[in-house]
Amino acid sequence: MIPQNISRGDVIKAIKRIQAEGIPNKRQSSKFDLLYQCFRFPPKLILSIANEYANGEPLDYDLFSSGDEANTYLSSLGFEIVLKEPEKVQLVDPEEEEFPEGKVLYRRHCTYEPDRRLVTKAKQRRKRETGSLDCEV
Repeated sequence: MIPQNISRGDVIKAIKRIQAEGIPNKRQSSKFDLLYQCFRFPPKLILSIANEYANGEPLDYDLFSSGDEANTYLSSLGFEIVLKEPEKVQLVDPEEEEFPEGKVLYRRHCTYEPDRRLVTKAKQRRKRETGSLDCEV
């Protein structure tokens, strides 16, 4: 059961923490995502971390369902829950070699990109304009 004192603010803190630390390997969602500012997050992980802010400890994953219960609660706080779209994952990106930061940072960067089609268009435009994909600093 999800504690009813988890607030929208607690959820936003959890989102910011996940953005900073990343999503642990075994904590990806399977059917639904919380959509926040164009980024997708696993609802169950969000609630577990949000409970840390509200009640001092992570919420045990076995105490609540990731489907209706988590999604209904997050929706009641004003968050958008979307169906996870199966995505074809390209194992090696041909642009990977162009990044001076290295493959590891590039792959980590790719995990945070919300929509590959938009990203591909943006990369193509940037490459046309500047001739490379260097980061602006």
